[in-house]
Amino acid sequence: MTSTATEKSADLKVQPVTNPTYEVLVDPGRFDSFTAFYPFYLGEHRNKISRRLHIFGTTIANIILARAFLGKLAKAASAIVPSGAGGLALEAGTSNRMIAFALVQGYFWAWVGHFVFEKNKPATFKYPVFSFMGDQTMWWEVVTGKRAL
Repeated sequence: MTSTATEKSADLKVQPVTNPTYEVLVDPGRFDSFTAFYPFYLGEHRNKISRRLHIFGTTIANIILARAFLGKLAKAASAIVPSGAGGLALEAGTSNRMIAFALVQGYFWAWVGHFVFEKNKPATFKYPVFSFMGDQTMWWEVVTGKRAL
């Protein structure tokens, strides 16, 4: 194997996931970046049932968000080309209601996981943006096979 091929195969290796054992980490009270926050986030999800509820809720929320986004695109397209994708367009305000419903629905399942199974307070209350990013990152790692549930 040439050195170029060796370098390429090294690039293709799957990088280890952050905090694979879901070790509980101390909350320093402030995080300067998502990279610093994510190991803490994972430590707040030690319970397997809680993680599964998070993945379930995030999956359903992402499907609803995708439908709302596609509805907004279709509505914009039908305004430009009236005979275009109008069949996909949603009624006025429906997309916004779907987005709100997606967030409520996604967090409902996550919070059940925290309050019933983890017995801890969701990081959403203290770190809402990083927590949302953590939900999406953990979801992506699970659906792409990088992280086991």
